[in-house]
Parts: sequence; C-alpha cells; structure tokens
Amino acid sequence: MYDTKYIIQPTMPLSDSIIYLLLHFVLTFRALVFAVVYVVAGVILKKFYKKKEGLDVIPNKVFWVSLPGYVKVMQSIHIYVGV
Repeated sequence: MYDTKYIIQPTMPLSDSIIYLLLHFVLTFRALVFAVVYVVAGVILKKFYKKKEGLDVIPNKVFWVSLPGYVKVMQSIHIYVGV
C-alpha cells in the first residue's frame, strides 16, 4: 500500500526519546527551582539581615545589571565571527 522508503524513520527509538525528554524536563525544572530559591533566599537575607532597601536586595546585583551588556557583546561577536 505505502512505499516504506518515503516514511521518515525516527533517529532513536521512542522509548529513548521519552527518556531524553523527561531528563530535559527534570533538569530544567530543578534549575528553575534552584534559581527561585536562590533569589528568594538572597532577597530575604539582604532585606532582613543586612537591612538593604530597593534594588540593593537583589543578589549579585552587579552581575544582573551588567547582563544586558554581556548579551550585546556576545551578539556582536556572534555576528562578527559568523557562527
């Protein structure tokens, strides 16, 4: 009925694909939970222990404020190198 040479075959068995998908989900979920716990704990520590106010409660504020500049530099390097 159908010519099997035109059917796209998966590159890995379905069970392996599901395992990799679950592994990716678990690692991403753990990273997000860690980031939220890190930020919340940092804000609580700086707010109540170090008595900081405003933007000074953000953990590693210097890094987060300079991050857009890092992204801009990396984009210009990406365009220059052509990767």
